[in-house]
Amino acid sequence: SDYVMTYLHPRDFDPDQPMIKELSLLRKFKSYYGLRGAFAKLVKMVQDFEMIDLRKADRMVDWDKAKVVRI
Repeated sequence: SDYVMTYLHPRDFDPDQPMIKELSLLRKFKSYYGLRGAFAKLVKMVQDFEMIDLRKADRMVDWDKAKVVRI
């Protein structure tokens, strides 16, 4: 495809967020590991790649030819 779309939640960049103790070890790892360096990685990504907003991305897609995956 011509672009990649992703969603980033503010929580993804908050290393001081409270930890939910009831989470499994795997879920804690997935939720909290790497938070301290996440913002710096976002800054680098914004510098290294062209970013566009959702409205422009929507105009780029020929929705009549877009592949549909039914689950």
